[in-house]
Amino acid sequence: MSRLLLLIASAFAAHAQVTLAELNLEQAVTQAQAGYPSIRVSEARLAEAAAGINLARTAYLPKADLFGQVNRATRNNIFGMVLPGLPMPSISGPPKPENDLGGVWGTATGLTVSWEPFDFGYRKANVEAAELARTRAELAVERVRFDIATMTADAFLTVLAAEQTVLGAEAAVARARVLAQQV
Repeated sequence: MSRLLLLIASAFAAHAQVTLAELNLEQAVTQAQAGYPSIRVSEARLAEAAAGINLARTAYLPKADLFGQVNRATRNNIFGMVLPGLPMPSISGPPKPENDLGGVWGTATGLTVSWEPFDFGYRKANVEAAELARTRAELAVERVRFDIATMTADAFLTVLAAEQTVLGAEAAVARARVLAQQV
């Protein structure tokens, strides 16, 4: 609450020519909602949730991997070995009986394409979960906007009541002076 009062006070300080009488409640709420960081955070979370839907939908697409390797080996053993981690079979066989330290170049390239046509609703459930996350983020943005509007209205009305209290106190002082002069 004190941060909101500080925000409103700084808005008044930035616009010194605008008095509270010139600023109505709707304008105060609009200014607070435009500048309050929590709303931007909630909107960023909403954008993240919307991107999560697109990410979940990519699971329906086929996956293609292209890989390649170049290596240099001796003729002493099985040359043309494939490094581990590539989805291709390794070359196997017995080592050569003689010792040959001559070098040989080896290459390996490959392409894998995979697609999962049946997942028994797994991908659909992920998309629905992402859509629910977006809905939850939309509602969070609305809640933050409502909270900011409520706090701003409360602060605005508190300042307005304080101004009226000051006016009433000034009138009471003026009446007391008149009464003191008459007595």
